[in-house]
Amino acid sequence: MGIYLVRNKLLFPAKTRKLNTGKSLSYSMIDPIEGISSLSRTSATQIAKYRWWWRYLRICLELEQKQVFMSGSKIRVDRVYYKRWDLDDLLSVPFNNWWKAHESLFFEEPVELLTKVEMDKLAKGYSRGSNDEFHFLKIPKSMERSLVLEQVKNCLEHRMLRRPKGFKFTGKSTPMIRHHILFNCLVMSFNGASREKIMNWCNHQYDGVEGAIQCKTDKDGIPIEKVFSYKQSVSRTVARARKMIVAISKGSFA
Repeated sequence: MGIYLVRNKLLFPAKTRKLNTGKSLSYSMIDPIEGISSLSRTSATQIAKYRWWWRYLRICLELEQKQVFMSGSKIRVDRVYYKRWDLDDLLSVPFNNWWKAHESLFFEEPVELLTKVEMDKLAKGYSRGSNDEFHFLKIPKSMERSLVLEQVKNCLEHRMLRRPKGFKFTGKSTPMIRHHILFNCLVMSFNGASREKIMNWCNHQYDGVEGAIQCKTDKDGIPIEKVFSYKQSVSRTVARARKMIVAISKGSFA
């Protein structure tokens, strides 16, 4: 009998998506739902990985609320590790909104030149630079670059704040399309779907999705055109996904 996840639903992949070059978008390293992100200057692949981390953590939180047991104990999210993720909002805030408020946890803001507009705002005291997160330097345009770098180094010595420990991926990276399949298998499993139903659903939904079907052949050397050929394969995938959920609840994500 399933526990019926309410906050976490099945994610349907787009069948095809074209790039500006006319080629199909490969989902092996790009989020199969969102495609290429425009949230920031950070690469779409990097944001897609954190989006999956966010999605899985939402499952952890819902399982925790429902007091679900896994690996012999209740799922408990490590609130010390995830303190800066604002867990109380995670189940209700869309990823894009959450990411804009938390991107700094994962990536350093780059050094950049201020535009005249930004400098004017800074002078008037209502720009983003009016807080204590930045150092502002005046650099003569005619100065030799080597001298600039030396003087900048001297100016910033003992003035830089130590960055808190970040959130890094561990282990071997998993392609985005595999996360998509793992996630849906996990949701269907928790909702009480049989292995056969999961197998048939995945084979239908991922038919024609770039990168979903791995390059495998049967015992006669004939290419396998399905995500799952056997119910045992579904069982292994679900077991892997459940193990991953336990690891994520403790702060580890590959």
